[in-house]
Amino acid sequence: MDFSPIGAIPLPIARVESPPMADQAAAIEMLAGLYQRIEFEQNCVDRYVDLEQALREQTRRGDRLE
Repeated sequence: MDFSPIGAIPLPIARVESPPMADQAAAIEMLAGLYQRIEFEQNCVDRYVDLEQALREQTRRGDRLE
């Protein structure tokens, strides 16, 4: 048991152990997949915004939609 700096008062201190390397590799792979998905979805949103702006510009100018 670990003790506080005060002296004789025992304090429970949680021990955090590192997960096995296989678990760490799986977590890194999962995070990489999530990052790629977020990046893909952001690209979709950016493309949608670009298309929406182009449509508004065409409508403002009175161009025919094709």
